[in-house]
Amino acid sequence: ARSFFVVRAARLFPAYWGVLILMLLLIGFVDTDPPIPFPSFGDILLTFTTLEVPAEFWNNTYFLGFGINRAIWTLSLEVTFYLLLPLIAARFFKRPLIGVAAAAAIAVVWRMTFNHLQTVSGWFGFHPTAEKILDFELISEIQFPFWILSFAMGMYGAVVFARLYKRREEPQVRKWSVIVQIGSLVFLAIALLYTASTIPQFPRHSPVIGLSY
Repeated sequence: ARSFFVVRAARLFPAYWGVLILMLLLIGFVDTDPPIPFPSFGDILLTFTTLEVPAEFWNNTYFLGFGINRAIWTLSLEVTFYLLLPLIAARFFKRPLIGVAAAAAIAVVWRMTFNHLQTVSGWFGFHPTAEKILDFELISEIQFPFWILSFAMGMYGAVVFARLYKRREEPQVRKWSVIVQIGSLVFLAIALLYTASTIPQFPRHSPVIGLSY
C-alpha cells in the first residue's frame, strides 16, 4: 500500500503543485478587472492538500482553485479514491457486483439526504435557512459520495476487462465494451427524459441520474 501511495502521489502532486504555484504568481503579478484577491494562507494550505472540497461545508466560499481554476476540485475526489482503494480493492475484486450495489446505495442516500435536507436536519434539531440548504445542496455535488458510483463502475469495468483478458478473450472484450457503452447511453437518455419530466428544476440531484453516471 505504501508503494502505491508513493507512485500515485509522484504522478499527481508535482504537476498539481506546479499549476497552483503558477496560479498564485498570476494572481500576485497580473492585474485583472475585476481584481482577483490573493488567497489566504488557509485557502492555500487547503488547496495544496486537496482538502478545499470537503472544507466547503464550513467555508462556503466557492473560492475553489483560488477563484480562477475551479476545475481542480476533481482532484480531491481522485485523492479520496486512491486513499480508499487499497482498503477495498481486494474485496471489490472478489464480489464486484456487491461493491457496485453498495456504491449505488451510498450515492442515492447522499443525494436523497441533500434533496430533503430540511427534513433530515430537523430530525437532529437543526433548522437551516432556505439559502443555507441551497448552499449545502450545491456543495454536496462536489463531494466524493456524490460521485462514488462513477468510481465503482470504473472499477467494475476494470475487473471485467482483467477477467476477460486473462482468458485471452480479446474479441469478447471488444464486443462487450461496445454493448456496455451503447447500453449506458440508452440508460442515460431514459434517465434524463424521466428526470426532466419529474424534477426539471434540479435534474442533477436525481438518484436516477446519479445511477447513470
